[in-house]
Amino acid sequence: MATATQSTLPFSWEAIQDSTPWRALTEQQRRWCLAWLTNGHDFAKATALAYDCASPKNAASLSYEVRRNKRVVSFLEFYRVLTQGAPSREEQIAGLLETIREAPAYEQSRARRLLAELTGHIAKSEANEPASDSQPNPEPRETHKADAPKFYVGQIVTQRDGDGVLHTGRVLAVDANGQATQIEEIK
Repeated sequence: MATATQSTLPFSWEAIQDSTPWRALTEQQRRWCLAWLTNGHDFAKATALAYDCASPKNAASLSYEVRRNKRVVSFLEFYRVLTQGAPSREEQIAGLLETIREAPAYEQSRARRLLAELTGHIAKSEANEPASDSQPNPEPRETHKADAPKFYVGQIVTQRDGDGVLHTGRVLAVDANGQATQIEEIK
């Protein structure tokens, strides 16, 4: 007589299939992820199965490319959070540093701001916090420097001193209003 067993995992296969990371995968990437999930997380074996590789050497090199694909990385990160929980603060910082290194300069500002928040250089952005139910109609805040420029961590800035000498620096910290609170001079 067969007995039914209950899964001890806090998620179901249906939940994985309904997830955004899974739906973003191509059919072949889904086959690869399914093979990886069922074979004990062996990247080369999953690649050989999903991509019908001629040799183990081909599977090993192709598996490296597959694992670097943004959609596959997104699914693997999603699966990791489901099975192991959210990453630690140190892992988040390491991930942000990698993102900053690899992203073009115009895409780095959000990652740099989040890094500054995680490391305590700036307070968590009030714009990212949900509105409080205790104050349905909060009064507008006074704007002291309405037309003052907003800065972000990592931004390169220039300013002339009282003698007219031009100084160049990198913003290391900003306050909640986007004003630079710490600048490192670049020589």
